[in-house]
Amino acid sequence: MLTSILAALAILGSLVLSYLNSRALTRQVRELESKTRNVLTGAPIATAPTGVREFDGLSDALAKASELLALRTEQHHRTEQELRTLHGVVTALAGPRERRAPVAPAPAAKVKKRPKRAVRRSVKV
Repeated sequence: MLTSILAALAILGSLVLSYLNSRALTRQVRELESKTRNVLTGAPIATAPTGVREFDGLSDALAKASELLALRTEQHHRTEQELRTLHGVVTALAGPRERRAPVAPAPAAKVKKRPKRAVRRSVKV
């Protein structure tokens, strides 16, 4: 009788621990999902250790990806602004459109088609 009560308590305890563990893992997965959305929107990501090595590694990778994306976006905007400024200078130097030489469109590249090869199949007898 005592053995069956102890076994029931052990099973109940393991069920409670499993439930608590799954809640903790679910919360951590939701946090990673939120961080992934932040990467997509460009918002910064704060990393905090979760205690699970795989989640911590993924969180760090998302933070680095977010930083690189922000840096590349900044470089893109800076380069675009420089090109717009350069375009304005070139346009000002070229003068009115009537005085500029017309630009011919680039010729279309010709694509050579390969002849189809016959497929050989060996037949075993």
